[in-house]
Amino acid sequence: MFNHSSDWPTRLDTDEFFADAHGIFATARDAAPVVPVVITGGIPAWLITRYDTAREAFTDRRMAKDIAYWRAYQAGEVPFTGDVAVVARRNILSTDPPDHTRLRAALGSAFTPRRVEALRPWIGQIVADLLDAIAPKGSADLVAEFALPIPMTVICELFGVAEEHRPCIRGWTETLFHGAEPERMRQASDEIDSLLAGVIAARRAALADDFTSALIRAQDEGRLSVQELVMLLRAMLAGGNETTINLLGNAAAALLRWPDQLAQVTAQPDRWPPAIEEVLRWDGPIQNSIWRFAVTDIEIDGVTISRGDAIIVALAAANRDERRFPSGESFDIGRTDRAHLAFGRGIHHCIGAPLARLVAAVALPALFARLPDLRLATSWPELRHRRSTMSRGLISLPVEFTPA
Repeated sequence: MFNHSSDWPTRLDTDEFFADAHGIFATARDAAPVVPVVITGGIPAWLITRYDTAREAFTDRRMAKDIAYWRAYQAGEVPFTGDVAVVARRNILSTDPPDHTRLRAALGSAFTPRRVEALRPWIGQIVADLLDAIAPKGSADLVAEFALPIPMTVICELFGVAEEHRPCIRGWTETLFHGAEPERMRQASDEIDSLLAGVIAARRAALADDFTSALIRAQDEGRLSVQELVMLLRAMLAGGNETTINLLGNAAAALLRWPDQLAQVTAQPDRWPPAIEEVLRWDGPIQNSIWRFAVTDIEIDGVTISRGDAIIVALAAANRDERRFPSGESFDIGRTDRAHLAFGRGIHHCIGAPLARLVAAVALPALFARLPDLRLATSWPELRHRRSTMSRGLISLPVEFTPA
């Protein structure tokens, strides 16, 4: 499938990539706006690396989300990996209009700005409770003890998932985003669908003014099928948890690495929103988009992407492109250009972005206010990221502070 002038495809399935994804992306971006890559499972694809090309790709109708267009998959040449599972099982992330338009409208009717903003005080209480538990200890893992439980609690409460089922939700998300044996992925997907069917049945018996009830009403009105209702909840569970966990961890790590910028934002709280946007640009929670597939032959900068080829938009590469963001490799909370692509663009722009931003806007100021001398643990040699082609999140974030 490859016809590019480069000698070999860029590998996104190696220890080198998982240790230095941004370095690999920078090399690919310097080479061309679109380069051949190989991802986990030995799967070939095309990677879009530069900002302008990536921005256009999000609205390019020659690229579809429907896996029916993926030639290699339909020919049985693609192993079932975590990345493949995301696009193979029908969900709002892997559909095109008109189905996508209908599904997004139903989701939007439930996920309203009013419902999101109403969560602010409740999220604040969740954060405060977690900090009450962390503060006396003098050390913590901010991923396990802070970044992970916040969105898990928020999303599960929104859906009405009982506390005893939440470890199952997190285990399923880990399986999906961070790799497992194909049989385990299928098993986890069946388990989560069964759990969500129980959540829907319980909520249907006592409808209220909440997220799941709004989707149930949409299904009762004929705007969703039963399967689509489960699918929307599944997509929000996975995406909402993974995205927000990574955003909180990446943001805390960035600010701790640049204490001068942390001092600025803690001294001037009105700088938190631009600081969060800079984290989204510089080290966003999703490094590669959900795949697209060429509906027809596409030419980009002299490279022909053949009909049926897989296409990945490298959000992490595009968001550091110095053609758009001067000194793009540098973290700078004073940056005024905030037109990053961390949440995508166009009809597939992440509908959960307002919730992720709200959680970060509540949690991060509270964290650094409660633990003012928070610092990276001196005994920890380096920060390591999870082995994922799609997701960009820390395995752990060990910190130290004066017990309070």
